[in-house]
This record gives sequence, C-alpha cells and structure tokens, in this order.
Amino acid sequence: MTDKNPLKKIRRLRRIEASAYLKEKWGVTCTSTTLAKLASAGNGPVFQRDGRFVVYMERELDNWAKSRLCAPESQNKKLNKWKPIEKLKNPGINYYLIYSPSMSPSKILIAYKGKHKMWYDAMSEAKIKDPTHWQPLPDPPEGI
Repeated sequence: MTDKNPLKKIRRLRRIEASAYLKEKWGVTCTSTTLAKLASAGNGPVFQRDGRFVVYMERELDNWAKSRLCAPESQNKKLNKWKPIEKLKNPGINYYLIYSPSMSPSKILIAYKGKHKMWYDAMSEAKIKDPTHWQPLPDPPEGI
C-alpha cells in the first residue's frame, strides 16, 4: 500500500538549511541570524514551529525570495528612465509616474496633466505641487 499523505513530501528546513537553500536556489544571501531577526519582526518567510525549532517550507522560502528580487536588469532599465518634467511634450490624457520633491514627504505618484496645465494625482484628484521628473507607466504584466 502506498502512502498518499501529501504532508510527507513537504521538506521543512531549519534556519541554517533555509539560509543555504535561499543562497543556492535564488542567490539570496540571508544568514540564519537574519532569518531569526526577520521572523521576530514579522518580515521574513512564513515559518512553522516544530516544538522549539523554527522550520521553513521550501515553497514559502521560494515565495519570499521571489518577493525580494526585483525585475531583471534589462526590464528595470526600461522602467527607470526619469526625465525632466520640461521634456514632456503634449501629455494629453495619458497617465505618468511623477516625482515631486516639494510634497511632504517626497512622492512618486501616478498622475495626469489636466485643466490649466496643472498636474493631478490620479487617485485623489489633488493638485501636485512642482513635479520635477516623469516617466511613462510600465507595461502591464503578461497575461492580463
């Protein structure tokens, strides 16, 4: 008789093993001490307790590593092309990422240029004071 219990196939790793797994599979350097600090702050991978030991499931480590990693560099370069606001010609009704250092705190907003050539926050419709840079919105994720 074969055992069909799905829980027997799940590997649970202690902190030192989890640290090595993250480094080997994802290239993410995170020591066992850092994992402990992240766990106490609630910012680390989801974990379970096996008695007094903290253990991590591989899929939770994978999810956490994916959430920490940014897009590949070639995509980042496309997204990180801030231009001076003066170089935006005839914006029409398109939406843009706008940076405004004079707002408190400095903000990056999704915005559009409306009546009277004023910039407006796309969410709150509030005027944006003295934006300095812009870039187009990134393409939506594939499959949407």
